[in-house]
Amino acid sequence: RTQVLSGVVCFWAAGSLRRSPMAVGYLGQFFVGAPVKEKQYAAQINPFLPAGAVLTIVLVAVLGSYAWPAKPGASMPWMLNPTGLVDDWKLHIFLCFWHNVANKEAGDILVGGLSRWLSGGRSFEDGADKLPQKLEVLEGIDIFFLNLNHVVEYFMVHHLINAFLTCGMDWRLSELSIMNGPVAYILAIVLNDFLYYTFHHTSHRRMLYPYCHKQHHRNFVPWRGVTDATNLHPIEQIAGMTVFITSLKTVTYFVGMHEAAGACISLSWAFMNVANHITLDSQLHLPVPFPAYPQDHQMHHRFPMCNYSKLSCVFDRVFGTYREYRPLGKNGVVPKALNRPVGVPSWQAVATLAVCLLSFTLGLEVVHARQLPAFSGYAALVGPGAILALVALGCAACETRKVAGDTKAE
Repeated sequence: RTQVLSGVVCFWAAGSLRRSPMAVGYLGQFFVGAPVKEKQYAAQINPFLPAGAVLTIVLVAVLGSYAWPAKPGASMPWMLNPTGLVDDWKLHIFLCFWHNVANKEAGDILVGGLSRWLSGGRSFEDGADKLPQKLEVLEGIDIFFLNLNHVVEYFMVHHLINAFLTCGMDWRLSELSIMNGPVAYILAIVLNDFLYYTFHHTSHRRMLYPYCHKQHHRNFVPWRGVTDATNLHPIEQIAGMTVFITSLKTVTYFVGMHEAAGACISLSWAFMNVANHITLDSQLHLPVPFPAYPQDHQMHHRFPMCNYSKLSCVFDRVFGTYREYRPLGKNGVVPKALNRPVGVPSWQAVATLAVCLLSFTLGLEVVHARQLPAFSGYAALVGPGAILALVALGCAACETRKVAGDTKAE
C-alpha cells in the first residue's frame, strides 16, 4: 500500500512535467497576485474544490491498494493495472508522461487544425462586443486540476484498453457485419449520451455544483481545446470515462461490436470532446441522429442549464433542455446555416465513418493475423459499406431537397 501511495505522487509529478514551466509561472501569478490581462476575470474559488480533488485521489489510491491484481503474481492492483500488462512503476511513469504529451499535441494539432480548416478561421469570438468571463490565462487552481486529470486519464485509458481486450469484441474481418459495425456505433453513441446526460444534469444540481462541476465552468468561453476540456474535477474525469466504457460494454454484450467500430467510437468521442472546447465554427459533428455541434457546448458554458449532451442533441431535445446558439453581442458570429434538417448529419460525416470503419477492420485483421486477408475475405466489407453508402446518399439527398425548397420559396 505504501508503494501504491508513493507511486501516485510520482505519477502526479510525471503529469506535471508536461506543464512545469507554465505551472511555475501561473502558480506564482495566482498566489502572489501578479497583474493579468484586462479580460481576465476574478472567479471565486471554493476551497473545497481542490481539497475534494485531493481527497478523491487519496481515496482511490487507498481503495486501489486493497484491490486484487489483474493477473496472479502481479504486484500492482487491478485498479491501477487492469490489463496486467504494465506491472512496473517506472514504465507507468514513462508512459504517463508520453501519453500526456501525445494527447495534448495530437488534440491541438489534429482537432485544432481540422477545425481551422473546416471553419476557414471563422471564430465565434469575431466581432464580439464583450467576451463573458473568458479565462484568458490559466491560474494555479487550473494547473492543479489539469495535472491531476493527466494522471487520472492515463489510468482510465488502461481500463478502456482492458474493455477492448475482455468484453468479447469481434476482430476478424469475416466477423464484421451491419449490426456490430454501423448499428453498434450509433447505439453506443446514443447510450453514452443518455448516461452522460443523466450524470451531467445531476452535476448541475445546486447542492452538488459548487463542489465538483464548477471548476469546469470557470471558463465561460472555452477555446484551448484539450486544456479546457480536461480542466475539471477528477470525479468528472472518472465518471465520464466510466460512462463511455459502460456504453461500449453494454452494446457489446447485447448487440455485439467489432473492434473497428469500438475504435471509431473512441476516436469520435475524443475528437468531439476537444472540438466542443474550441471557439471555431467548424460544424464538426458525428454521423448520428440530431448531431451536436461545437456551438451547442459553447452555449452550455455560457448558459449552464442547457445542452447537457456532447455528441448528439437527442436527449436535450427530448427533455426540453436544448437551446439554440446565441451570438456573443450584437455583432457576434452566427453559426453557418445548415442546408439539411437538424436531425440529419452531413453525408461527409457518414462517409468518414465508412472509410474509418473499413480501414480499421482491415488493419486489425493484418495486425492480429499478421498477414493480408484472402481476396474472398473482403466480401465482409460489402454489407456495412453498402449500408453506410446508402445512408450517405440519403443525407446528401436531404441537403439537395432543402436547398431546392429554399430557392423556390424565394
